[in-house]
Amino acid sequence: GERRTVLEHPTYELLRGIVSPDERWIAFHVALAQNRSSVFVAPLRQVPAPESDWIRVTEGSRMDYWPFWSPDGRLLYFLSHRDGFRCIWGQPLNLETKHPVGSPISVFHIHSARRSLLNWRSSGEMGMSLTPDALVFSMLEITGNIWMAERER
Repeated sequence: GERRTVLEHPTYELLRGIVSPDERWIAFHVALAQNRSSVFVAPLRQVPAPESDWIRVTEGSRMDYWPFWSPDGRLLYFLSHRDGFRCIWGQPLNLETKHPVGSPISVFHIHSARRSLLNWRSSGEMGMSLTPDALVFSMLEITGNIWMAERER
């Protein structure tokens, strides 16, 4: 029940912190500029880890945000606009050091106007969860109907 500051930065807002399954790390994203954000991992300690100990998971040249851990801590999932759409990507991590291993991998793409992860109006509508064998997320569907009525003669 104890409350304490686990991360802080004098300039940047640190967003969407989520603790790793082994409770030794925290993943979060930082809004660097308009339409640019980066995902980081930092060690959890009794005092906030300095920025020099943060591990950059994504390069920050586009919108990469909303990180969440795989159940075993070997993959960090995140939302990204790297292909022009809001899609789900994953970055393999070294299990011990949490440094990225290789390139990000595409996890889920949906590039349509009707069904899209972009249809969320606010982060309060978003939801994602992982189990050992499923990725569950909320997605809005936009539909419409056109009705034609003819006048009786």
